Amino acid sequence: MKRPAACTSLPKLLPMLLPVLLPMFLLMFLITACQSYAQQQQAERKADVELDRLRVMVYTSDLTEPYGKLGEISYADPLNAETIDTDHINEKLRRMAIARWGQQVDAVVQVATKVSGADRPTISVTARLSA
Repeated sequence: MKRPAACTSLPKLLPMLLPVLLPMFLLMFLITACQSYAQQQQAERKADVELDRLRVMVYTSDLTEPYGKLGEISYADPLNAETIDTDHINEKLRRMAIARWGQQVDAVVQVATKVSGADRPTISVTARLSA
């Protein structure tokens, strides 16, 4: 009994397909590995930011101990119940400080708020960062 033509041509096609299929397989494997690594790095970064956020203290006054000064941060938001809340202000300052200076920042000090504007009231917040 004769084999069908497709079965007899497979051994002949395999050497021609192997140089094409092998790089494609390796490429798919590398893409999957890179995606997995990127997701792992993103999760670790998120955990580091969360730890930093909990570590950075916010004070309206200056520190009693000497400290290194990193710089200042400020922002302005439309005035409403959320933006005037102390917890909201502290959290936003922490996130801004960590985004700019990362693990260098230890505390946000001398936080000052100012409400201004008659037609569209805004709240302006300024603070200094300590290292």
